[in-house]
Amino acid sequence: APASWDSPESHMQSDQFFAVVDICVNKLPEKVARVFSMKELLELDPEEVCLALALSKADYWQCMSRARKQIQLCLNQSWVAGDRS
Repeated sequence: APASWDSPESHMQSDQFFAVVDICVNKLPEKVARVFSMKELLELDPEEVCLALALSKADYWQCMSRARKQIQLCLNQSWVAGDRS
């Protein structure tokens, strides 16, 4: 069976979603945003992030936890709630 093709609407929604994620990441405190971006966007290992930023593993995990919670809240307010302006 042929692979299903995404509709232009789904691509547009995906682009909008990632634009909202980008806005949410930019609202994070600088250190938290840097740790999250290095891990999730640059796909670095936790050890690489810790080494590059001179962080302890505990500090790294605290930053990642805060980032995920704050991004989830931001997405709930900006995307899920329908405020997609």
